[in-house]
Amino acid sequence: SKLVLCSISRLESWKRVDRILKTVKTLVQEKNFTNFIYLMIGEGGLKTEYEKFVKDQNLDAYVKIIGAVPNTEVKKYLNFADVFLSTYDLSNVGNPLLEAIRCNKIIFTLNNGSTAEWIKLEENGFIYDIDEHVHQRIAADIIRISENAVLRQNIIKGVQKLEQDKLWTWKERMDAEVKAVEDLLDNEN
Repeated sequence: SKLVLCSISRLESWKRVDRILKTVKTLVQEKNFTNFIYLMIGEGGLKTEYEKFVKDQNLDAYVKIIGAVPNTEVKKYLNFADVFLSTYDLSNVGNPLLEAIRCNKIIFTLNNGSTAEWIKLEENGFIYDIDEHVHQRIAADIIRISENAVLRQNIIKGVQKLEQDKLWTWKERMDAEVKAVEDLLDNEN
């Protein structure tokens, strides 16, 4: 019955998982929203700092720091989650985001790099310009999707459409690669 939030990244400074932890703190301490659990998946130099933050802010009941998981298990965690968060300083379009799309998760991310080419506000996720209040806007929208089943379902339909339109199946990818090689060989002859 709880909303499951998830992030997957190295726990390093440029991945900015601290923004997600600030969002969690805002949800619990400012918004009195506690019907969720956040799964932080990843290892890195900031893991101990994040564990200390969670303990110092009394967020232990809401944050589970999973650590590193094998790539083969990432999909299991994504399938369990309702929401995927990615708040990197640089482009947020990477394997974790693409896997979250493939698993039809509601995406919360930042408008940087090529991310806006993938995520459209309230169409297939939530995308934010970066400023010092971004965690408050993310928290407010997490509560909105928790309370609004119609919005949640519309966004999931948008993510399904995004997956169909932009992500290739393995067969489609292999067919395109074979065709590209064939075209290259034909051009040489």
